[in-house]
Amino acid sequence: MVTTSEQDKDVVRRLFAAFDAVDTAAMDELLSPEFVAHGLAPLFTEDAAGWKQLAAHWSAGFSDEELTFNDFVAEDGKVAVRWTSQATHSAEVFGIPATNRRVTINGIDIYHLTGGRCSDYWGELNLTDLTAPR
Repeated sequence: MVTTSEQDKDVVRRLFAAFDAVDTAAMDELLSPEFVAHGLAPLFTEDAAGWKQLAAHWSAGFSDEELTFNDFVAEDGKVAVRWTSQATHSAEVFGIPATNRRVTINGIDIYHLTGGRCSDYWGELNLTDLTAPR
């Protein structure tokens, strides 16, 4: 199945929504059986199961999340997204105890799509705001 860049972007948008909602059925539809989440936090396996666990962990740690897509670029089966999340840090995340503060997290994700499904993920997070003194 050949997809266009706009179709690939739509798949990634849907994956962000599924991640946010911890919708594992939608994730099963959007992630290929060979999905690899490269460099995922050591708490999680680098496969679809680890991705779903990360979604649940993220959702439990942050409430009232507002996600903004700053850049959304697609070409040749890859989608790059630069995003900003503002949320309340309401529970432990990645070993960082809850601060109960409104925090800003920035990230850059790259997704490789094969046959209309995500097959690979690479991501960088800036979690500085979680540990910054206030």
